[in-house]
Amino acid sequence: MEWAGIPAAELNIPLTLTSGQSFGWHELENGRWIGAVGETGVLLEPEEDGFRWATWPEGRWDVIQRYLALDVDIEGLYRTWTAADASFALLIERFRGLRVLRQSADTVLCAFVCSSCNNVPRIARMIRALARMTGRRIIAPWAADLFAEPSLTHVGRLAEDVLREAGFGYRARYLAQLGTRIAAQGTDSLSELAFLRWDEARTRLMALPGVGPKVADCVGLFGLGHDHVIPVDRHVRRYVVSRHRPDLAGKSLTTNVYTALASAFRGIMGPYAGWAQQYVFMAARTRRDSDS
Repeated sequence: MEWAGIPAAELNIPLTLTSGQSFGWHELENGRWIGAVGETGVLLEPEEDGFRWATWPEGRWDVIQRYLALDVDIEGLYRTWTAADASFALLIERFRGLRVLRQSADTVLCAFVCSSCNNVPRIARMIRALARMTGRRIIAPWAADLFAEPSLTHVGRLAEDVLREAGFGYRARYLAQLGTRIAAQGTDSLSELAFLRWDEARTRLMALPGVGPKVADCVGLFGLGHDHVIPVDRHVRRYVVSRHRPDLAGKSLTTNVYTALASAFRGIMGPYAGWAQQYVFMAARTRRDSDS
């Protein structure tokens, strides 16, 4: 394995991979993590002062570097956020090294279509099942059961009834329709949306089956690299209302209110507000887990 001297304070691998933005990773008993980035197999072994890595095919540091967004100066983000809101320092201290991943838009869309009325472990099982069903095995010497991430083109070859039998429930219809729609457009993925302005890409996404504002925003942030995009959930709403927009308390989450909440959060946290919302989400998630 190769060595990368990026400390956990700048890249917390276990925290990042389990923070509800990616669902295809598996932790081994020795603390290593195995997953796929597209059709590349990846093995990560985190340590306090860096991490060891391997890929299959070998030597694909470029894949790891992009996926983990190592070009982003996270310490610079911390300074920006705490200058805007001193109380955010508490979240940074708890979740230092949490990064937003640069994923395939196809994989993110499949995952968040599956996220409706669901929990993280079950979404992860669905995504792993979808990867197996699309059948592109990665023959890595250190992984016995690893498959490429699901693309919409390959998902489109699965019949709705097959997906239902596999446990996808009502989401099977959306997944089958998404695959068929992408194939009909003559493209092999959603990657072309990365070349559009975000408002145009968002409109295109929301025209797809099963895609509302929050799912579209998840694809924008996690799959298309729009770091300013904020998937508004009850946690972001609580943060904005409690600190900056008490006038929005108790209002129904209409399109206008959703937009106002996102704009307020972005106005506080700046161009990487999408990263900041991940810290708010993790704080709420860990609080919920500790209460259960």
